[in-house]
Amino acid sequence: MTSTQYKVDIQRALDECTTYLTNEFRLKEDGKDAWIFDIDNTLLSTIPYYKTHSFGGKKLNKTSLDARMKESKAPVVKPAMCLYNEIKRRGLKIFLISSRGEHLRDSTIDNLVNVGYYG
Repeated sequence: MTSTQYKVDIQRALDECTTYLTNEFRLKEDGKDAWIFDIDNTLLSTIPYYKTHSFGGKKLNKTSLDARMKESKAPVVKPAMCLYNEIKRRGLKIFLISSRGEHLRDSTIDNLVNVGYYG
């Protein structure tokens, strides 16, 4: 997950999304056009946390993960931000979903805004 190949794979997957958006996706322009993103490891990376916790080789400490998320310092997944901005530019509504607890809502919003996700 820290290798060049991982970054290449992410870029490739998001390039495919952009190709689909450009060549196949047709807006109905009925006000219901939308795109859904998951937050963790799509828009924000949890790799720095897992890098210091054996990449899941140890039992997940939910308290520790929540504390890390509360810091609002997860880095952006740059190719995802490019796709996000392209989707926003095209006028689609964007919905974000997450398995994060409600108690992390404000921290998550702060993190998203801090790395450049707006709107």
